[in-house]
Amino acid sequence: MAILFVVAVGPNAFAGVLAIAIGSTGMLGKMFSEIIESIDMQVVEAMQANGANRIQILFYAVMPQIIPEFLSYAIYRFEVDIRASSILGIVGAGGIGTIIIFASNNRNWNEMGTILLAIIIVVTIIDFASARIRRKIV
Repeated sequence: MAILFVVAVGPNAFAGVLAIAIGSTGMLGKMFSEIIESIDMQVVEAMQANGANRIQILFYAVMPQIIPEFLSYAIYRFEVDIRASSILGIVGAGGIGTIIIFASNNRNWNEMGTILLAIIIVVTIIDFASARIRRKIV
Protein backbone atom coordinates (compact mmCIF):
# COMPACT_ATOMS: atom_id res chain seq x y z
CA MET A 1 0.00 0.00 0.00
CA ALA A 2 2.80 2.39 0.89
CA ILE A 3 4.47 1.98 -2.49
CA LEU A 4 1.16 2.69 -4.24
CA PHE A 5 0.67 5.87 -2.25
CA VAL A 6 4.29 6.95 -2.81
CA VAL A 7 3.63 6.71 -6.55
CA ALA A 8 0.27 8.48 -6.21
CA VAL A 9 1.17 11.40 -3.90
CA GLY A 10 4.96 11.43 -3.95
CA PRO A 11 7.64 10.35 -1.50
CA ASN A 12 6.51 12.13 1.65
CA ALA A 13 4.97 11.42 5.03
CA PHE A 14 1.44 11.83 3.65
CA ALA A 15 1.90 8.62 1.63
CA GLY A 16 2.78 6.78 4.83
CA VAL A 17 -0.19 8.21 6.68
CA LEU A 18 -2.52 7.12 3.88
CA ALA A 19 -1.05 3.61 3.82
CA ILE A 20 -1.42 3.19 7.57
CA ALA A 21 -4.90 4.75 7.62
CA ILE A 22 -6.28 2.55 4.84
CA GLY A 23 -4.92 -0.64 6.38
CA SER A 24 -6.05 0.24 9.89
CA THR A 25 -9.50 1.42 8.84
CA GLY A 26 -10.17 -1.77 6.92
CA MET A 27 -8.98 -4.03 9.72
CA LEU A 28 -10.79 -2.12 12.46
CA GLY A 29 -13.99 -1.91 10.41
CA LYS A 30 -14.02 -5.67 9.97
CA MET A 31 -13.25 -6.31 13.66
CA PHE A 32 -15.85 -3.80 14.86
CA SER A 33 -18.54 -5.37 12.66
CA GLU A 34 -17.66 -8.82 14.05
CA ILE A 35 -17.90 -7.49 17.61
CA ILE A 36 -21.29 -5.90 16.96
CA GLU A 37 -22.59 -9.11 15.39
CA SER A 38 -21.51 -11.14 18.43
CA ILE A 39 -23.30 -9.14 21.14
CA ASP A 40 -25.59 -11.03 23.50
CA MET A 41 -29.06 -10.37 22.12
CA GLN A 42 -30.73 -11.76 25.25
CA VAL A 43 -29.76 -8.57 27.08
CA VAL A 44 -31.34 -6.47 24.32
CA GLU A 45 -34.49 -8.61 24.32
CA ALA A 46 -34.76 -8.40 28.10
CA MET A 47 -34.60 -4.61 27.98
CA GLN A 48 -37.19 -4.50 25.19
CA ALA A 49 -39.47 -6.74 27.24
CA ASN A 50 -39.16 -4.30 30.14
CA GLY A 51 -40.18 -1.36 27.96
CA ALA A 52 -36.82 0.31 27.27
CA ASN A 53 -36.63 2.60 24.25
CA ARG A 54 -33.92 2.37 21.56
CA ILE A 55 -31.62 4.91 23.20
CA GLN A 56 -31.76 3.11 26.53
CA ILE A 57 -31.08 -0.21 24.81
CA LEU A 58 -28.11 1.31 23.01
CA PHE A 59 -26.57 2.83 26.13
CA TYR A 60 -27.36 0.07 28.64
CA ALA A 61 -27.36 -3.15 26.60
CA VAL A 62 -25.22 -2.67 23.51
CA MET A 63 -22.51 -0.16 24.47
CA PRO A 64 -21.32 -1.97 27.62
CA GLN A 65 -20.79 -5.09 25.52
CA ILE A 66 -18.88 -3.50 22.66
CA ILE A 67 -16.84 -0.64 24.18
CA PRO A 68 -14.21 -2.82 25.93
CA GLU A 69 -13.47 -4.82 22.79
CA PHE A 70 -13.57 -1.74 20.55
CA LEU A 71 -11.00 0.01 22.74
CA SER A 72 -8.85 -3.08 23.02
CA TYR A 73 -8.63 -3.54 19.25
CA ALA A 74 -8.13 0.19 18.62
CA ILE A 75 -5.24 0.32 21.10
CA TYR A 76 -3.70 -2.81 19.58
CA ARG A 77 -3.97 -1.34 16.10
CA PHE A 78 -2.34 1.87 17.35
CA GLU A 79 0.62 -0.21 18.59
CA VAL A 80 0.91 -1.93 15.22
CA ASP A 81 0.73 1.41 13.39
CA ILE A 82 3.53 2.88 15.50
CA ARG A 83 5.76 -0.05 14.59
CA ALA A 84 4.77 0.15 10.93
CA SER A 85 5.48 3.86 10.72
CA SER A 86 9.18 3.28 11.32
CA ILE A 87 9.32 0.85 8.41
CA LEU A 88 7.43 3.03 5.92
CA GLY A 89 10.35 5.40 5.45
CA ILE A 90 12.34 2.58 3.91
CA VAL A 91 9.97 2.51 0.91
CA GLY A 92 9.97 6.31 0.65
CA ALA A 93 6.78 7.04 2.58
CA GLY A 94 8.41 9.46 5.01
CA GLY A 95 8.52 9.25 8.77
CA ILE A 96 11.26 8.02 11.02
CA GLY A 97 12.23 5.30 8.53
CA THR A 98 13.54 8.02 6.21
CA ILE A 99 15.84 9.31 8.93
CA ILE A 100 17.11 5.77 9.48
CA ILE A 101 17.87 5.43 5.75
CA PHE A 102 19.70 8.79 5.69
CA ALA A 103 21.77 7.83 8.72
CA SER A 104 22.57 4.47 7.18
CA ASN A 105 23.55 5.95 3.81
CA ASN A 106 25.81 8.50 5.51
CA ARG A 107 27.27 5.76 7.73
CA ASN A 108 26.34 7.78 10.77
CA TRP A 109 26.04 4.80 13.11
CA ASN A 110 25.74 6.86 16.30
CA GLU A 111 22.70 8.70 14.95
CA MET A 112 21.20 5.48 13.63
CA GLY A 113 21.68 3.76 16.99
CA THR A 114 20.06 6.68 18.79
CA ILE A 115 17.07 6.59 16.43
CA LEU A 116 16.64 2.84 16.86
CA LEU A 117 16.94 3.16 20.64
CA ALA A 118 14.30 5.91 20.61
CA ILE A 119 11.96 3.69 18.56
CA ILE A 120 12.45 0.79 20.97
CA ILE A 121 11.77 3.01 23.98
CA VAL A 122 8.64 4.59 22.46
CA VAL A 123 7.23 1.21 21.39
CA THR A 124 7.94 -0.26 24.84
CA ILE A 125 6.22 2.64 26.59
CA ILE A 126 3.20 2.31 24.30
CA ASP A 127 3.10 -1.47 24.94
CA PHE A 128 3.10 -0.99 28.72
CA ALA A 129 0.54 1.82 28.58
CA SER A 130 -1.80 -0.11 26.31
CA ALA A 131 -1.50 -3.27 28.43
CA ARG A 132 -2.42 -1.24 31.51
CA ILE A 133 -5.37 0.39 29.74
CA ARG A 134 -6.59 -2.97 28.42
CA ARG A 135 -6.34 -4.50 31.90
CA LYS A 136 -8.55 -1.73 33.33
CA ILE A 137 -11.08 -1.88 30.50
CA VAL A 138 -11.52 -5.61 30.05
